[in-house]
Amino acid sequence: MMARSLLIGLAIGIAIGLLVAAPITFMEWQANPGGVYQNAQGTRWDHVGETLWSWFWPFALLATPIAVAVIAWRLRKAASMDKAGSQPAASHRVHVIRRQK
Repeated sequence: MMARSLLIGLAIGIAIGLLVAAPITFMEWQANPGGVYQNAQGTRWDHVGETLWSWFWPFALLATPIAVAVIAWRLRKAASMDKAGSQPAASHRVHVIRRQK
């Protein structure tokens, strides 16, 4: 169960890192402040890559352990519900009112 939560959490952390870093890097590349990203010879991909990496790793590093903890908690909760016969807690039960004929 822990290996599964680690893999899923890592995937979520990477996805969040990319979802944050890619748009910011694209906007910086478009704005091209001071000609850092583009010049007469074209795009300087080394600077674009450095910008992407500098935005990616902090967000991925922050999101991954949070995602692992949440996924592990959810998987543990689901496993305990399966052992208990898939019955939710009394406060979360939905009561169905049947129509009488």
